[in-house]
Amino acid sequence: MQRDSKIFVPTGDFILRAGDRINIAASHKDLERFFRMCGALKDKIKSVMIVGGGKICYYLSRQLLSLGMRVKIIEQNYERCKELAELLPKAYVIHGDGTDQELLQEEGIDDADSFVAITGIDEENIIMSLYAKMNTGAKVVTKVNRDSYVDLASQIGLDTIISPKYITTSNILSYVRSQSAALDSNIESLYHLVSNKVEAIEFKVRENIPGVVGIKLASMALKKNILICAIVRKRDIIIPSGMDTIEIGDSVVVVCKEHRISELKDILE
Repeated sequence: MQRDSKIFVPTGDFILRAGDRINIAASHKDLERFFRMCGALKDKIKSVMIVGGGKICYYLSRQLLSLGMRVKIIEQNYERCKELAELLPKAYVIHGDGTDQELLQEEGIDDADSFVAITGIDEENIIMSLYAKMNTGAKVVTKVNRDSYVDLASQIGLDTIISPKYITTSNILSYVRSQSAALDSNIESLYHLVSNKVEAIEFKVRENIPGVVGIKLASMALKKNILICAIVRKRDIIIPSGMDTIEIGDSVVVVCKEHRISELKDILE
């Protein structure tokens, strides 16, 4: 959970405040029920408007089209428009300037379920996204390359920000970290979250671990800023309470801050 610039791994007595940004661990079914109870469940996205026709646009559009979505692409370079039209025959490809508000209106931004700004210019992406967020009900996604702009975009209300540089760096770090740890541990996968300030690690429990296996979570002597957020037992996903236990054969997802965890036993004081 993030509050301003501070990161928290919340305990049971933590109190949420307006403006907090939270990460939720849940099965798809439970997550849908949670958003429905909160009144935040929206209709499925059926149409997407993308501004910027680079490589990311191509691969994203191909995936969206395969899911049956309607895709409209706006690109300034005429030759690139012809290429995209050939590569993506089911997409609508428009030759024009995505920063032109009149063009966006003419091309139906008001009817789009999602608006994606992925040109090569951060400032344009931010401006277009702000316009879409303030004037439509579309889900807005913004690509930002410069590190200094990521926090800025978040502060001005753009809540879905994609940074290719950060994603690439995070994936490399996660791979190197998990591979080096896997030499002598039971780490299955590792992910960096919240600007690399938090790690989510999946362990496979292959043997008895004193103080962990068969012990109720409420009775474990966990280190500070450690959260056991999921237990996968056969095909069942368990979002654990204090009364649940970890058993041999389980996969366990641990979220941690300020710790370098290489073994599941490392979560204990």
